[in-house]
Amino acid sequence: MKKRGRTTKLNAECAAILCDAFNAGGTLESCAASAGITLRTLLNWIAKAKDAPPGSLLDNVLRAYNDSKPALLRKIDQDDYTLREEFDADGNLVKSVRTTKSTWRRAAWLLKCRFPDEFGDRVALDLDSIDAELDLEPLSPAMREAMKNKE
Repeated sequence: MKKRGRTTKLNAECAAILCDAFNAGGTLESCAASAGITLRTLLNWIAKAKDAPPGSLLDNVLRAYNDSKPALLRKIDQDDYTLREEFDADGNLVKSVRTTKSTWRRAAWLLKCRFPDEFGDRVALDLDSIDAELDLEPLSPAMREAMKNKE
């Protein structure tokens, strides 16, 4: 019996393009665009890849996606800098300035966007300000009494 629907765009060439784009530190959008697919398609493939057999094209794409995390972490840790020296008219060294490149910022941003559970912003809640606005009606009478006694 013939399968229904469109054939998938995932082939060896597309998987290789995605793996190279992930390894280069591209965003999900740019990786999808370089492979000629939509972001939604890429996200669907990543979700399906968790159940894919080892060695399959989907598994290779997921592995490249997950392997980009250590590569980005290494990029942040690298001591990427340039040394700029300033001389006076006689050729004597006046000042030597070490400037860092901003590649670590891009890598940090990519980690934050790709892996928000690990590298995303943490939000702290001020529970004292929330207590004042709580509606105690849905609580049981014992809970309501305990909340009132707390104050």
